[in-house]
Amino acid sequence: MAGEDSAKRKRPLGLKARAAKKATTDDGAAPAVNDFEESTATIMLQGDENSDELDELEGIFTSAIECADEDPQRAISLLRGTIHESDRLLRISDVDDRQMDARFYLIYGSALYSLTEVSEDDDTLTFLELAHQRLSQADALCMAGGEAEAVVFGRVRLALAKVELAMLAADESRDMPLESLDRAVQALQLASPAADVDAADTEQREGPLAVVSLVLSLVDSQRVGDSAAAELASWCETQARKLPGDKAKHALAQALWLRANALIDCSELGPEIRELFREAQALLADADASDVLILRGEIELNMGNVQEEEEDQERCYAMAVATFKRVQAMGALPDSFAQFVDEIGPADDDDDSDEE
Repeated sequence: MAGEDSAKRKRPLGLKARAAKKATTDDGAAPAVNDFEESTATIMLQGDENSDELDELEGIFTSAIECADEDPQRAISLLRGTIHESDRLLRISDVDDRQMDARFYLIYGSALYSLTEVSEDDDTLTFLELAHQRLSQADALCMAGGEAEAVVFGRVRLALAKVELAMLAADESRDMPLESLDRAVQALQLASPAADVDAADTEQREGPLAVVSLVLSLVDSQRVGDSAAAELASWCETQARKLPGDKAKHALAQALWLRANALIDCSELGPEIRELFREAQALLADADASDVLILRGEIELNMGNVQEEEEDQERCYAMAVATFKRVQAMGALPDSFAQFVDEIGPADDDDDSDEE
């Protein structure tokens, strides 16, 4: 239960045992998750005249996501409850010979994926594979549903991209999920922000940029090796160049920076890497938000590290110090960069300029 020590929790839902049996339904669907253990919080849906069970199921899942950072144990309990109730609804639909819709499988698959993000279970790949199966069912239903499923379609394709990236992080022997990323971008382009898109659904409103941000987050987390990081960052660079707006420009700068750093570790240092840093830094010349300025400072610092001439290196470091001092004045500079500022020393105002 939510209050129990994590070391005492049993493996949720008996997924490992079910996966070992390789059980499938007659139509090839993913195995049902019905080994619900006593340690898992039971959440029964209470319908009312203004909502159906699917609305309430999504409400439980949304509540889990909202509390994941502040109360991960409660989030785990809610996610387990979402999975259990999803399986219950699926069994009922089988008895009634009724097809569940794409939104149902989206919630089910997303809950399985999200559980791997907040729990420390050893069976990450098992959960991810089950999530992929459920989301693939949602994808197939969206494909059959046409334009009416456009908004859900974008969410499904984005969720599939998340799962495949997580699979890559867990097992780098897998193929790069670039085709899945492309499909997510295409689906989100079809699902343009409209009145039926929740204003709080940031990913949906960001459209294709949400996929780019997702990939950049994985690369920046260093959960994949340098070769994979360079390839994924290159994909982000290509996509970001197609998108308008400051957010896309910042994403492009981050992609260039991450690709340069990945190339440093898997190839010889050369002019290509210095050019990537230079372009990334130039894209952020007008930055004024603290998080973007921190990125710019990191780029300038790394740009200094790859200079061949000491004079060029010192000039880049001076730019980094000036940028970090702007963030420091906002009270938002991480300690690691504050230490760099102290070690390098003060920067003149003239140093706070773009590299020529």
